Amino acid sequence: MPAYRRVAPKPAEVSRPSWPHQWTREERVDLDGIIYEICVAKHRDEFLAVSVCNECCEQVSINLGSSSAKKARDRAVVGLQLHHDSVHRRPRKPR
Repeated sequence: MPAYRRVAPKPAEVSRPSWPHQWTREERVDLDGIIYEICVAKHRDEFLAVSVCNECCEQVSINLGSSSAKKARDRAVVGLQLHHDSVHRRPRKPR
């Protein structure tokens, strides 16, 4: 039987990142005990935002491009609420 040996991957070459945006964490939101991180980046004349769910590591973005960081953040909040309602919200008991 041949010996099994793990081989370390070749180190990655240092290069310029393909994603030129500088993301900054704007806010941490707690929704029903699940934490979401909201990050915003400026790209050319627009602001983009993404929310990251710390429960399932899903990234949610509604990146239509916004004229301000606040508007991008507001869109990220809408995205995280949609994600939360569809993935993490438990069904309610019938009345």
